[in-house]
Amino acid sequence: MISEWCKRVATGSRSKLRPYESWPKLRAEAHDLWAHYREKTSPGRVTRLAVRYINHINLPAGQIPLEDWFNLHPKTPERLGPMDEFLVRVALTHPEKPKYRAVVTQATTTESSLIVLDIDVFTNVDFAADDSALWNVLDDLRVFKNDVFFGTITEKTERSLL
Repeated sequence: MISEWCKRVATGSRSKLRPYESWPKLRAEAHDLWAHYREKTSPGRVTRLAVRYINHINLPAGQIPLEDWFNLHPKTPERLGPMDEFLVRVALTHPEKPKYRAVVTQATTTESSLIVLDIDVFTNVDFAADDSALWNVLDDLRVFKNDVFFGTITEKTERSLL
């Protein structure tokens, strides 16, 4: 069963599409799966915790000013003409918890009206595999992920996602 779960995770089939589940429900599912994994594999220590969200944000078709939609975006000189595609990667450190890091990747796809906003928030830890404190860290990482997400998009984008 674990190998089947690992295959699903590796292929992305554990991803959640609309309608999105709540964090408590996702966390409870992860908790149950982690208990099952520990039972089958007996891991010693947990050395890294992370939450990752990959968002697909649809924008209106055509050339639109990215600054209207994102606080984080590339900018090219107007004299070079319109930007067709882009890829931006930014690494951030939590302002109060320097061990918490976020890697934000933002890119267009072949459909230029679709923006991918990939937020990977993580920290290195040293916990026993059965230490319940790791769940508090995951909760903190999720809060940081939300701060990054809402800090990256504008109010206009937020309204369009409702």
